[in-house]
Order: sequence, then C-alpha cells, then structure tokens
Amino acid sequence: EAKDASRKKNTITVTKTITVFDDSAPELEFESEFIKEITVGYMYELPKYIVKDNTKASACNVTVSVITPRGLSEVVKDGTVKFFYKGTYTINYLVTDEDGNCALYTFKIVSKEAE
Repeated sequence: EAKDASRKKNTITVTKTITVFDDSAPELEFESEFIKEITVGYMYELPKYIVKDNTKASACNVTVSVITPRGLSEVVKDGTVKFFYKGTYTINYLVTDEDGNCALYTFKIVSKEAE
C-alpha cells in the first residue's frame, strides 16, 4: 500500500501474484536391491520403496508394471511378480507428482529353467 505525501489521503493498493513452477521429478528410494535372476515358476516380492518429492510426496502416484518375455504388459497391484516364462522380464515404476513431473525406473530380471 502506498500513501500520497500531500496528505490528501489518496492510497493505492497493488497485489502481485507469484506462481511457483515445479519442474523437479519425484524420486523413489528402494529399501533393497533387485534380484537379477530367478527360476521359472517362482514368485518374487518386489522391494519396498519410499517416495521423495520437493512438494508433497504423499500425493505422488506410483504405477508398477511388468512386461513378460512374451511382450505382455500388466500392472502389478500386490507388489509380487510371478515368473511363468523363461526370458527377460522388465519391471517399470512410473512415479508422478501433483505437478505432472514424472520419473521412470526400469529393472530387468532374467527367468531361467531350473538346473
């Protein structure tokens, strides 16, 4: 607020809007390492993770999906992957924050026949 020095009681109020732009992607911190190999037919519980973001981590969305050696893709809902086929499985974690910033984490696990 500014006032007129001539004592005429003229005043003006100026309002400014400041927009904060967040372009920082959220991050995932995994509590353990991923395995590299597994036997066909086994199940694997994926490592737990912690979401980190410069704003509100609890508002981030994490989608976990798996692509099988046959090219089939499905969302992992319970944190467990079953290895039905021999070959390379791709595990993807897509984390997105409230501002639309995202990060993709990809891990490969090879499923082999029992020896």
